[in-house]
Amino acid sequence: MTAITALRHYPSGAAALRATYPGVSVDAGKIRDMLGNLALHWIGSATGQMRFGEPLLALYQLYKRCQADGWDGEDGEAISLDTLMEAEKLLGSLPSSVPMPEFLPEATGAIAFEWYRGRDRVFVISVSGAKTIEFAGLFGHGNELHGKTNFEDSLPSIIQGDLREFFRQ
Repeated sequence: MTAITALRHYPSGAAALRATYPGVSVDAGKIRDMLGNLALHWIGSATGQMRFGEPLLALYQLYKRCQADGWDGEDGEAISLDTLMEAEKLLGSLPSSVPMPEFLPEATGAIAFEWYRGRDRVFVISVSGAKTIEFAGLFGHGNELHGKTNFEDSLPSIIQGDLREFFRQ
């Protein structure tokens, strides 16, 4: 297995810090350790802080603000620790070419990631700690989509494609 092929089996960026790895050989362990160290150093850099440090802080502040039922003055469900952890994993799995979203609490206890490019160009993905991503988007007049997909260790290909399409223009 070449190094390039091996890297395809490992999450990238911050996702490498929490991922489970399929390899069990000594070499697989070395690659896992190298990728983990690389990710730690990158996150500690100025670029890494802008890309992940500030957004992680924003997610944590959102969690603290909404960790009790009724956080919205009505019937809003609390954001659970599982939801926060899943949101952190989702953040770490976003491609580096994608701008950081706005983080919003949902009355269901989910955390939404929203990208807004205009009245008819909005894309939202949300997690609730259930290992799924719900998504909805307006990609121009009359072009809308929505759905739900499983979310384990990496960003599902359907979401990757939707993000590429959303930021294409």
